[in-house]
Amino acid sequence: MFNIAVIGQLIASRFPRALSGYLLADWDGYLPYDYIRSDTVILADGGGEMVAGSGPLGWIAAVNCNNLTNLNCNGTDASRIIITGCNSLAYLACTGVGNSNFTTLDLSTDTALTDIECYNNCLSTLIIPSTNTISTINASRCQFTQIAVDNIIIALASNSITNGNLNINNIVEGLSPCGGSNAIPTANGFYTTLTVTKGWTVSHN
Repeated sequence: MFNIAVIGQLIASRFPRALSGYLLADWDGYLPYDYIRSDTVILADGGGEMVAGSGPLGWIAAVNCNNLTNLNCNGTDASRIIITGCNSLAYLACTGVGNSNFTTLDLSTDTALTDIECYNNCLSTLIIPSTNTISTINASRCQFTQIAVDNIIIALASNSITNGNLNINNIVEGLSPCGGSNAIPTANGFYTTLTVTKGWTVSHN
């Protein structure tokens, strides 16, 4: 005989219902969600939201939240953070996410981003939008290979403002579930374009 509660938990945790126009979070795998904000409520909150919580099945999803300008989910225990189509989101902080399954952060459709703080994580992939707004990325103490680092450099060299800051070193800035093993960037034309032509400061080991 199947345990309906266990099946419901499995479905809720592995297939999050990322709803357009909502910021959602869940920590225990059971419905209802532990955090829910509609885009209308986000506007009433002034555009800024702070998501807190922990749980091995945790996830956070913000889809087409056009009034979301500032999102802080530092220190959560999310295995997945899904942020897509939030075209007013300027500042994102998701540092020290204590879950080794949080390895990918795709921000390719969040075209208003200026500051991204995602250090002290197990991230091995960071996809940034093709936009001329980004000025700061702190992704220190993550798990980026040289290819992953180079992809960030290429994206910034192709689409970014001048005189920005990129931190990809492995200097301790707090607890990280995976330690820090970021590779150094390749000294190629894209790196020269970013650091010399565009005046970015790139901090690496």
